Amino acid sequence: MPTSKKRIKKNYEEAVPITKNPLKTKFGKVMVLILVLGFVLSGVVGLIYTLVQALKM
Repeated sequence: MPTSKKRIKKNYEEAVPITKNPLKTKFGKVMVLILVLGFVLSGVVGLIYTLVQALKM
């Protein structure tokens, strides 16, 4: 009977990607604050613009 010549899988360690929480850094907190303020202010400006346009008619 012939001996088995199967290839044995090599055990590689899984590469774990290093990710950091952006809210843990000062720069990350500033960026999130800028994004939140941008969204809120754009909504307020859009609402005011819409109200002004509606009142002109």
